Amino acid sequence: MSSVTNQKQYRDVNVELLRLLACIMVIAGHARPFMVAQDGSIMDAALMIQAFAAPAVGIFFLISGFFTPRSSSVLKAWKRCLTGIVLPALLFAFFADLLTEWISGRAGLLESVAGTDVPHVISGILIGTIAFDAGRLGMYMGHLWFIFSYMLIMLWLPAIRVLLRYGSRKTIWFFCLLSFYRLVIIDITYTVDVPFPVYLATVMPVEVLCFVLGYMIYSDREKLRSRKHILPLSGLLALVLLGVMFLLQHNLFSSLIPDTPNPMDLNSDRVYYLSWNSGCAVIASILISIFMLSLPLRGEKLKKALGFLGGLTFPVYLIHFPLVSKLNTSGFSPWLQDRLGFLGGAGVIIYTGILTVLLFAVSAALALIIRAGFSYIRRGICQMRRS
Repeated sequence: MSSVTNQKQYRDVNVELLRLLACIMVIAGHARPFMVAQDGSIMDAALMIQAFAAPAVGIFFLISGFFTPRSSSVLKAWKRCLTGIVLPALLFAFFADLLTEWISGRAGLLESVAGTDVPHVISGILIGTIAFDAGRLGMYMGHLWFIFSYMLIMLWLPAIRVLLRYGSRKTIWFFCLLSFYRLVIIDITYTVDVPFPVYLATVMPVEVLCFVLGYMIYSDREKLRSRKHILPLSGLLALVLLGVMFLLQHNLFSSLIPDTPNPMDLNSDRVYYLSWNSGCAVIASILISIFMLSLPLRGEKLKKALGFLGGLTFPVYLIHFPLVSKLNTSGFSPWLQDRLGFLGGAGVIIYTGILTVLLFAVSAALALIIRAGFSYIRRGICQMRRS
């Protein structure tokens, strides 16, 4: 996904690889089967995939903080956010809403477009934008909540710039730790019964915390890369923490299933430890980011490939989510899952892997076609102005 700054001016191959990994993690989290079945059984393989995917959103917020503008105008940063992220996302939501009936399988492509109540769609997008409510943007636009979280970071940007410009690193770390303290306490209360009330400090929203932490981590990237123990240590700790998150969520599901009338509701209602804003997931996001930033990546071909793929992550993020629904309603996803069902947990992993690759490839292809179309239109307009 895009960051606050223009990535064409500065590309770090490690950041592009991290961005690509986070995009794959997001798609895998959306492509996986349910973690809890109708009969209350826990699907360990799907749970493991979600544990792998949980840090993805935090990583994107961290990446955005890597390039925090300290001296550039806040208005320019807001303008880049509006033109580079918000408007493309809302424009995508409008066109995707025209295809709602087609995605759901209730109508053909042209019938869906012709039968759409366009004023209602526009009204929903406007109301959703004002309310920061992705649910108003359309049936298959729930993933655009990320855009509103990014807009929240932009609203905090003036205060963030003051903190980064005039605050010492110790002061910045203090505010980060104070905000992180809240997440850790909530994690603890979900794990064990605390017999007394604990004060929960509220300093920064989780996305803003990740944004600031991203700046702090990236400003020390050369130190991280120069210390050889950082790479294996961060990788090992990340794997251990992902395993801990898996076990904690498994234990939470096990405790809730007996008292839940419809166990499948737990797939969306109580996925706390595997949600991006849990304390564990934030730590995992940091460890994975440190690991990826510490990798010794070399070679011009690799840099070009990662730069190209990294530049596609934002449009792929926009496009892939309704595609997940289309693959379901078309019958392809259920068909593939049935064919691999005899493999058990391995089948779940293979199924998710196939869908993840397919969703990324199709979304990237559509993104390139759309870009080429807009580029052609732009060139045509420029030629008309010259003539």
